[in-house]
Amino acid sequence: MKHVIYIENKLFYIESDSSQIRDEERYCAIKDSINRRAALPKSRFDWGEVYTDAESLAEAVGIDLIMASYFTVAAFKTQGFRGFANGLALINSALLNQGVNDLKQHKLNKGLVGWIKKEIIGDVGKLQPSYDALRDLYRCERECQILDDVLGSQQEMHEGSFEEVALQLLQHIERLEMRYHRSEKVQERVVEELSKFSWNDTVLVVAASLISAAFTFVVMTYLPR
Repeated sequence: MKHVIYIENKLFYIESDSSQIRDEERYCAIKDSINRRAALPKSRFDWGEVYTDAESLAEAVGIDLIMASYFTVAAFKTQGFRGFANGLALINSALLNQGVNDLKQHKLNKGLVGWIKKEIIGDVGKLQPSYDALRDLYRCERECQILDDVLGSQQEMHEGSFEEVALQLLQHIERLEMRYHRSEKVQERVVEELSKFSWNDTVLVVAASLISAAFTFVVMTYLPR
């Protein structure tokens, strides 16, 4: 049975019965590509191709949790936190719409989520996202919480699989929020100081805008991250 999810104005299908899509050409091609990856240097593996094939599969016939896992890693590798948030949304939808709900499936779920974490955890902390990525960071953090809640409902002894990832995301969020609020205070101080001079309103606005923009650039670019 297919379920529909909309992500960033795109329609994707989640197939709860994996047997319906396992023989699809793109499904097999993606699995073969991932299986051959161990024999290739990391720099030579084409995550972009995996992403394109998985996205096409999801838009045409649907993907299961396995394909959603490959999609998530490929999206993160090629699009950063925006792709990661989209992938996690697919993962959670796939988990919530599985046709089988037994111990074997729960173990497979845990294994796939563990594989995703292993593939992305090193890069999550190394990336230095800009303020423009803040919305996607919040999306990622929220989807991580949902993911841990879903897995926790399936396994009594579940330990937060994505807690470490969520912590790194929160560190990025805190850093960006602090820098942004610091720049806001600079702007307020500039306007306050300029208002002490007897300039006409037009000159005051222009001067405040120019100086404020310059200070904001310095704060956001050069102060410690």
